[in-house]
Amino acid sequence: MSWKKSLFRISMLALLYLSVMLIFYTIQPGLVFRPLDLKKDFTFQFDKVPEEFFISVDPKTDINALKFPTSKNRKGAIIYFHPFQDNIQRWGHLHKDFTARGYDFWVYDYRGFGKSAGDVSEAELFSDAQKIYDWINEKYPSEDILLYGKYMGGVVAANLANQVTADMLILEAPFNDLDHLFKKQYPWIWQPLKSRVDFSIRDQLALGIEAPVHIIHGTRDFEVNFHLSVYLKEFLRAKDSYTLVDAGRHEILREFSRYQAKLQELL
Repeated sequence: MSWKKSLFRISMLALLYLSVMLIFYTIQPGLVFRPLDLKKDFTFQFDKVPEEFFISVDPKTDINALKFPTSKNRKGAIIYFHPFQDNIQRWGHLHKDFTARGYDFWVYDYRGFGKSAGDVSEAELFSDAQKIYDWINEKYPSEDILLYGKYMGGVVAANLANQVTADMLILEAPFNDLDHLFKKQYPWIWQPLKSRVDFSIRDQLALGIEAPVHIIHGTRDFEVNFHLSVYLKEFLRAKDSYTLVDAGRHEILREFSRYQAKLQELL
């Protein structure tokens, strides 16, 4: 094979790789945000009927939220920030772990998810979270509100925890920043390529969140490798905690006794 043919093939491969990188960069928001919308008359199906609300965050946008009240002596409220996938029909059943321990469970859909209006964006994720918190804060004192973020939802919860007063922040399966997450999930990415979406839990913890921070992660999490949350340990203080659930998996972490024991300890 002549050197000219070799050079041509190398050039074509390089061009193909750069084209793939460009496509990847373009579709990044679609990899991060994966909403599933619902019709406004959709009836949620859970083991108990939740209270449903539409909370106005601007003149044109209402956010859909559900409240699962506890039947126990109420200790406070959990605001649950779900991953950027599907809608609250998928996540509402998680109320059981919290209502059983005396907490009202609140979960809402981001813009463009479920019945919530609008289109999701980074800036509005954070501003909407603040407005949802303010609305719920009218019903509960700040010191009785717990913020809980799973996976991508941890970005929103951590950002909010830097803006408001809360009893604690719980992060399930968090990652340090989106660049590290993408490089773990897509190792073929050209290393200098930066994420279009600037999500960093590390940066939020570095600012010094006033509330105690508790991280819980499974060692067999194939969605978010637990090593990505190990990077966050350097920002934890004496009042914070980091808990690994041996063999714990991303979708079913709640089924492990170590997870339930940690929740019992915290709540």
